[in-house]
Amino acid sequence: MQTLYYIQTDLACVLILLLLLYNRIKVAGRTFKDTMENWLLIAAIVMSASDVASWLLNGVPGTFARVMLYLNNILYFLSSVTLLVQWLHIICLTMGVSKTSTERITLFTSIPVMLFALFLFTTPLHGLLFTVDEQNVYHRGSLVWIHWLVCGLHIIGSVIFTIIRSSRLASAESHSEALLLVIFYIFPVIALVAQAFFYGASLVPLGVTLSLVMFCTRQQNSMITKDALTDVNNRGQLDRFLHEKFQNPHSESVIFLIMIDMNGLKRINDRFGHLAGDHALQATASVLKKVGNQQKNLFIARYGGDEFVMCGIENWEMNRTEVLKALERETEQFNRSEELPFEISLSIGSAGASITNTSAVELIKQADHDMYIHKQAGRDGSKVS
Repeated sequence: MQTLYYIQTDLACVLILLLLLYNRIKVAGRTFKDTMENWLLIAAIVMSASDVASWLLNGVPGTFARVMLYLNNILYFLSSVTLLVQWLHIICLTMGVSKTSTERITLFTSIPVMLFALFLFTTPLHGLLFTVDEQNVYHRGSLVWIHWLVCGLHIIGSVIFTIIRSSRLASAESHSEALLLVIFYIFPVIALVAQAFFYGASLVPLGVTLSLVMFCTRQQNSMITKDALTDVNNRGQLDRFLHEKFQNPHSESVIFLIMIDMNGLKRINDRFGHLAGDHALQATASVLKKVGNQQKNLFIARYGGDEFVMCGIENWEMNRTEVLKALERETEQFNRSEELPFEISLSIGSAGASITNTSAVELIKQADHDMYIHKQAGRDGSKVS
């Protein structure tokens, strides 16, 4: 009866994860982060499916069943630790860690996982992680706790890294993202602890599935408000943001809006192809997000085409001048550090006024006009390259 329950639960997890993967492939973007999230789902599917197979083969006589029982348990253990490496990679991408730093972090944290994998692949020889007896029944090995230790240390390290990284970022959106990334671990950790203490329980696939459902639901909701290519707010969200600010104005509030136009996108498309153009837009968005991480409550959106908007309320923590300086600094830093066949070049215009003495339309019009003047004149400080 218990076996049937776990088989049904694991099969339900496989079906749910397959639906999530199908839906993501159909509607999600084509960024590297999207690809990593898809592989995360695939690893979870492999883990749940191998657990189903292990339950079905447990106690079945014959050499073939014995070999497959070993193989499926190896797949289960391997996919469980692979999930953790993939999730840490997603944390780095979400928290704005540079590509080089992400690769270093992933390589460093993969070392204990690779050592565990080597130990895992030799399990049929030593039986220290798990064994299959003469009746083809699975049993824990004396060193199964190494799996729990690898998982536990990886989770603790990832949570600490996320908290530290979040504390260095000023934006409220970054803190919200960090909270979601940490919450992801709750269900799998509860399942892992329960499975460790109650021999025979199989709860980790269910815990992982619950977390992935929560994560993918959040991702689905963000698709309504986010630009698919650049992962910043879309035009509709910008309209809602401005409507909210002007509907409930504070009499002394000064609102500012920065209009940013990416220079030379057509030349990049013509010379290097449209995929390079997409990369250039994503690179521009990453520069803006780095600026946003330094400023509390700075709103960033893709206005359309190669134009972006940054908007906020001036206060002692944030003002237009500091945002413009940060924008110039981060753009120059990006062009120095990234080895791309092109440089990011931006034309910038800005406008600011008391929120009770202007309107959203007028603010956009003034910033757009200022940007156009600077684009034509090519003034220093307005064109960042």
